Amino acid sequence: WMPKFQPWAYVVVPKSACTTAGQYLFYVDHGYYYHDDIHRLRYGLHKAGLNPQMVRTHLDDANEDLFTFSFVRDPYARLVSGFLDKVLDLEQGYRQDIRDRLTSDWQVQLAGDRSQVDNFRSFIRFVEYQYERWEEFQLLDPDQPDPRAPWETVDIHWLRQSWYLRRGRRHAGTVDFIGAVETMTDDLESLTAHLRPPHVPPLDAMPKFGAGPKREAPLEDFYDDETKAIVDRHFGPDFRLFGYPKVVGGEPKKLTGFERADLYNTSLPVRTDDPEDCYNEIATAATSAVDGDEGVQT
Repeated sequence: WMPKFQPWAYVVVPKSACTTAGQYLFYVDHGYYYHDDIHRLRYGLHKAGLNPQMVRTHLDDANEDLFTFSFVRDPYARLVSGFLDKVLDLEQGYRQDIRDRLTSDWQVQLAGDRSQVDNFRSFIRFVEYQYERWEEFQLLDPDQPDPRAPWETVDIHWLRQSWYLRRGRRHAGTVDFIGAVETMTDDLESLTAHLRPPHVPPLDAMPKFGAGPKREAPLEDFYDDETKAIVDRHFGPDFRLFGYPKVVGGEPKKLTGFERADLYNTSLPVRTDDPEDCYNEIATAATSAVDGDEGVQT
């Protein structure tokens, strides 16, 4: 996403405070917040999913003045948030195909008294299945069709954050600042001090945008040894590249947004066919009618 009047680019990472970051981007450009869900906005920000040519033109016009930023989140917390928001919150009506599979084949109960924790552990096994299907797809010849059904492709809300940053770096050339959800206010203050935007939102009093259902238990309770091992394997780059420990509830490295961007830019490995490293190119993409440019599935 890019503001209309500034040479800045925000790399959207779903379930990593993207609603808050999007509202920040709108405010610094216009001087007020967008009145609705920022993902539904069709005019007022340049969005790659809606008008890729406009974004490309804006990137080219920015040239050396371009500043690219993003926000990331602890992978364990992000997965729980994605599950509560996109699976358990029935008011959203999101991805009925996935919900039907989860309730029929993975013992997720969207009605009844099964706990969030037990439902989440079933959900993580479903996520593992999606990633395993992706790894199988990667082994096919490039001219072979994708044999997966839509519900078998990894949904955007539990797609690795490192993929979004990789895509952002490919289009923008570099990522200059990577803030963290855990230090959101401090990182927005640092970002604002660097950008000196024409309009500065009241960061200490920002509304809580995009808040989903609350956890019914501490984060640590959602993970047993099996589910933690699944996340550690398939989300390894997100831990390594953004300074998060493979400890549920653990403290991330104390990094500024500039330091985290340096860690990311200097730590990218050489591309490999090892599925655990997961740095192969993503082969398929689909566009979500609601999330616009976030609608990438792999």
